[in-house]
Amino acid sequence: MDRIRPLEPPHLGIRNALGQVSFALGHTDFDDAGERVALCQLLGEVITILRDHARQEDHYIFRPAEDAAPGSSAVDAAMHEQLEREIDAIGAAVALFDGTQTSNAVDEVIGAFREFHIRYLEHMLHEELTIEPILIAHRTDEEMIADQGEIMQTVDFGTLLLWFKYIVPARRDTDNRQVLSAFRDAAPSEAFDAVCDVLRSVLPEARFEALTSDL
Repeated sequence: MDRIRPLEPPHLGIRNALGQVSFALGHTDFDDAGERVALCQLLGEVITILRDHARQEDHYIFRPAEDAAPGSSAVDAAMHEQLEREIDAIGAAVALFDGTQTSNAVDEVIGAFREFHIRYLEHMLHEELTIEPILIAHRTDEEMIADQGEIMQTVDFGTLLLWFKYIVPARRDTDNRQVLSAFRDAAPSEAFDAVCDVLRSVLPEARFEALTSDL
């Protein structure tokens, strides 16, 4: 029987989000104020979910892993701090661009993000290969599902909408339907409607309709 993989949903969303930043950096006209604003907004969203993911992992991933295998999360916990400093610096640098920035300054930011992107992908893979198996071996699916429910209840709603925005397009719709159905049953109708509005903005119309038509 397939086991719950607690890192799969957030890591799918993060891979999607980082790919969007990489794509945007490649085509953004940094002399255009509107394109700079759009890039800053995207970076702000990514920074928000990365910070929230680190918070979630500290409590729901690293803590139980440490209980089962002391010292197992030390490398990844330290990596969180380094990666957070790197993406904050990139976001701050882009926010300072005002149309007078040099091409060298732009190239430095793009290069810094490329290096960050590689390190973050490596970081997630390391967690999936080392930390996640510890959780699967020492926790039940019911415990990990309960953790996911608690996360959804405690996260700021604006941040929760960002998670839906980036996870759902990157995830199989059989899994998406289970999550959306549970959320519809547990959340106020206004919250479910807000999630649907977000998904409508990021999914092709046919996929959105297939995913939500009978929920």
